[in-house]
Amino acid sequence: MVVATTFILGGFVILWAEKRAPGAVRIREADDMRWTDALKLGLVQCLALVPGTSRSGATIIGGMLLGLSRKAATDFSFYPPSRR
Repeated sequence: MVVATTFILGGFVILWAEKRAPGAVRIREADDMRWTDALKLGLVQCLALVPGTSRSGATIIGGMLLGLSRKAATDFSFYPPSRR
């Protein structure tokens, strides 16, 4: 029951995040993130403790809701930002 509910709610959250205005993006590249942005995304990843929630999905959608571009959120989720 928990997994089914999570799948359904997660689908609605994904649709909502995708329909947000493109002007909501304030960070275009993962390298432009501040440590506070990374901390917020780490806290969003805690949602993956709920059965049926994908860690990468939570990071990408959470990042988009926090103002990251889809590319920056995906890069942060799968690959660590490059070190300069």
